[in-house]
Amino acid sequence: MRNNKWQHGDADFKLPDFPENYFETSLLYDLPIILDPEVGSEISLAVKSTGKHIFEIKSNEPIDFYLKVGAVKTSYGPLVTLLFYIPDKDNPDNPIYMSDRVLNPFDMKSFENWFKLANQSYWHLMLINEKMEIDGFYEFENGYNLQASLETILIAVIDSGPTDYELALQEYFKEYTLQDILHAK
Repeated sequence: MRNNKWQHGDADFKLPDFPENYFETSLLYDLPIILDPEVGSEISLAVKSTGKHIFEIKSNEPIDFYLKVGAVKTSYGPLVTLLFYIPDKDNPDNPIYMSDRVLNPFDMKSFENWFKLANQSYWHLMLINEKMEIDGFYEFENGYNLQASLETILIAVIDSGPTDYELALQEYFKEYTLQDILHAK
């Protein structure tokens, strides 16, 4: 596992320039970025959100950050889901932030950054405000078991045949909410 623990105390990070509409939604983004030249490129996670949402997350500090990995069967083929969430300290069943990434299990390129992230000793999460400034930086020890989870799911769905990803994605968003994915067994 690649050691990328932040060793330099408090820091004021500046984001590189991204295309104008890069952060269109409050999805969780996987960003190849260099935080520490001694470590080199790593995958950091970023949430682009409004001031109110960032305030809500920061008011729950120290935050917990969770990942639920799963597979969803659609009539157009299987999908892999990565659900990231931050629980509300006062009501853990009602997260203050949730975002899913839905991947095509037959497009291995879409998994590259996730496998890189899985092999980092620490995950870094940045909150990006409306001015494109980093408004929060968090580090979490990697105990997410992402690589094993992805490998298990990919092996399980391999015999399903290829997915019509666009149609499967439409069905997924029509049929499931983030709460459904969070509470699925």
